[in-house]
Amino acid sequence: MANIFQRLRKGIKSRRSTSKDESAKIAELEQELSRALNEVHDLQARLAEHDFMLAHITSSNATLAIPHFQSNSQSLSDIPRTVSPIDITPTPIDDIWIPSDSGSLLMDAEQRWQDGDPELAIELASGVISQNPFLCELDEVRCRLFIAAVQHCLCQYEESMVSLETVMQIDNSDAVLHNPESSIIAAITHFIKGMNFMKLERFPQAYSSFSGALGIPGYGEKARELQKEAVIGFARIAATESDHSPAASPTASTRALLDWEYNESS
Repeated sequence: MANIFQRLRKGIKSRRSTSKDESAKIAELEQELSRALNEVHDLQARLAEHDFMLAHITSSNATLAIPHFQSNSQSLSDIPRTVSPIDITPTPIDDIWIPSDSGSLLMDAEQRWQDGDPELAIELASGVISQNPFLCELDEVRCRLFIAAVQHCLCQYEESMVSLETVMQIDNSDAVLHNPESSIIAAITHFIKGMNFMKLERFPQAYSSFSGALGIPGYGEKARELQKEAVIGFARIAATESDHSPAASPTASTRALLDWEYNESS
């Protein structure tokens, strides 16, 4: 992935050349960039699609799902009450979070966010974690993922990144890792992380993060759009560094890439 953006940077730096040799080199770089991104996109999309299909099949097939241990004294709060994005109609809050259903522990927090009070939303979600000693790991990771999304909308990008690190630690634990929803949580984590990278103008990292969310309904299409914006943002920064001009525009190689992506998605 880093090589792709390095090649794009080299193409931008040499775009002012008028010689035939350098023009041919630019054209060759454009073709190489398109081929490389084509291969990367295909591989990442297939992996994401296969992960999603596997999670969906496992969750719907009782013989494949890993049973949860439940003692006679287990509290009802130990049973996950969050809902996977595959079970709900996508209606994102601030283009970053798909609300759960009416039975979710996050219902009140999500409503406060929708009502324009994100600070209270974080407080309520944090309260779900701190005030419920029997909260299962899956519900906890969902709450922390929600907090990271709200932090992004409050422009607390670094804080959101810290929250996402905690999410991944819990999601990779034995208690959650083998749950079918684990891969979905990981994909949403990649999406929010990509949103943070975009605001921090770390465009190559953003592009890579969004690749992990391409196969998730409600997030995939937005992730693809943001990947295009990441390429444009990178091109503008690279052009500014090359020309010392804040008004520099994307190069022909960037436009060719966007045309290719449009044809791929249509």
